[in-house]
Amino acid sequence: PPNAIEDRFRLEVAVLRGAYDTTVRLDNVTTSAAGVKTVTPGTQISGEEDLGLASSQYLGQLELTLLPGKHHLVRLNGLSMRRDGEQILTRNISWGSSSYKIGERVDSHLNFTMAGLTYGYMPFRSDRFELGLSFGIQIASVSANAEVRSRSLRAEESGVGPIPLFGIDTRFDFSRHWSVDARVQYLPLSLIESVGVDLNGVKGTIMDWRFAIRYRQNQHFLYGLGYRNFNLDVDAPTTSPAGIVSLGLTGPILFIQASL
Repeated sequence: PPNAIEDRFRLEVAVLRGAYDTTVRLDNVTTSAAGVKTVTPGTQISGEEDLGLASSQYLGQLELTLLPGKHHLVRLNGLSMRRDGEQILTRNISWGSSSYKIGERVDSHLNFTMAGLTYGYMPFRSDRFELGLSFGIQIASVSANAEVRSRSLRAEESGVGPIPLFGIDTRFDFSRHWSVDARVQYLPLSLIESVGVDLNGVKGTIMDWRFAIRYRQNQHFLYGLGYRNFNLDVDAPTTSPAGIVSLGLTGPILFIQASL
């Protein structure tokens, strides 16, 4: 049967068993009549321990890849995390301009979605090996809230924006049936500042990598088992809203890929 190099279209359906690690702090930013900003740090909380958000979750994923020629690829993919939680607080929490007290029940949600296009160029590609560089634009959307219904207290923040990601893709075939592949996408926000974009002091990194062992049944179907790690760290000291967000998602991934 033909090797993967002869593919022109790939559809991948995957299931990820992800474990979460979420840390959030929302600061209170006030501006005086003279235009002076004052930032009062909020309480750093764990989304899983303090707010009762799920610590693990099954996530379905869909990915489309076009290969218009031997050295090019165009990939459409995304990642969506949606969680709701409820928890009786065991400590006082300051969330932006709102205060939550011990013993109150807090209902919350934290949603994060990222979807977009990636272009890859593979200068090194043969029957058994390929190595390429990629650049993608992902549209990220995040929304979070914390609500105490007994006293109609609700604090909510949301935002949408583009994220450029640089990456490396590689694959090696041990035989016509067995292969391994790996990919990594990374963005340090300092790189955006280095080209003259003012981020108002916002710092952070985004990293997304995957490693998988694959079995190709025939020229049209293969199955894979791997591990994925997604990590987002953002520190916004003076913007509005201000604070920190650290979101980690790691776990095994099982997928099936159909190709033409």
